Amino acid sequence: MKSSRKDANVMWKLADIAQGAIGKTGLFCVSQGEAMSYQTGIVRVNCVDCLDRTNTAQFAVGKCALALQWLHIPSPPEGPLKPSNITKSSCNLEWRAPRDDGGTDILHYVVEKMDMETGRWVPMGDVSGTYTRAENLIEGHDYNFRVKAVNKIGESLPLVCQSPITAKDPFGRPDRPGQPTVTDWGKDHVDLEWTPPKKDGGSPISQYIIEKKPKYGPWEKACIVPANITATSVPDLKEGEEYEFRVIAVNKGGPGEPSKASAPVTCKPRFVAPVIDQYALQDMTVKAGTRINYTVPFEASPAPKVK
Repeated sequence: MKSSRKDANVMWKLADIAQGAIGKTGLFCVSQGEAMSYQTGIVRVNCVDCLDRTNTAQFAVGKCALALQWLHIPSPPEGPLKPSNITKSSCNLEWRAPRDDGGTDILHYVVEKMDMETGRWVPMGDVSGTYTRAENLIEGHDYNFRVKAVNKIGESLPLVCQSPITAKDPFGRPDRPGQPTVTDWGKDHVDLEWTPPKKDGGSPISQYIIEKKPKYGPWEKACIVPANITATSVPDLKEGEEYEFRVIAVNKGGPGEPSKASAPVTCKPRFVAPVIDQYALQDMTVKAGTRINYTVPFEASPAPKVK
């Protein structure tokens, strides 16, 4: 019994040595006509004083090599690996499990990206399934992606995208709307109307931004109007102030170019009954029968007709 335990301990030790040796030299393995791993060295076994010991060591190495032939790295994931739902900062990636899992379960997938400007593969993380979303892309940069399957033996050869993609939104920004027209005004508001942009940039208009500009001031946001409305009243204006207005269309791509500015308009009551300034009237002395011209100062909006 003691001899049996001693023999077992020797075989276990030889197995450990064999695994270490093959780990250094590697093992050439082919699966479905594709090389899965390569051998870079030879394990030499020789015991000068005992052929039986040499045979035992060779047996340990062969047994280890046979086990590794049954368990090997997986084949590459099945493609195609084609990005979808591409935006300026992200995209979806999807693939299929490898045909050959290497005789043991797939633990996870390693997903990597390459910014074509740098030419370096950068890990994006480990994924348990066959889908992920690539985040933190730089707008306008070209990217390629690859995926490797991993089991307990190691990583597969990669599945690579057929061609790089450009990180950009699938739609552009809308054209500028038509120049706004002033349709009415008062002492604290101005009413506007405009026409929609000729092109929406591939994405429906979501809203309009109305901007105002005092005569001696910068452009600033005045209000926001829903996409289905092309007329509005701009509130909270200062009486006596002259303003210009412009309209900006917005879609998923962001705000487009502003429209041309409206004609200037002064905030004041549009309809004012005529009022004569009696204090501005001047005395005049004339002879009877003489035709006279007399200026009567008044205020009114719009200008009244004098009869």
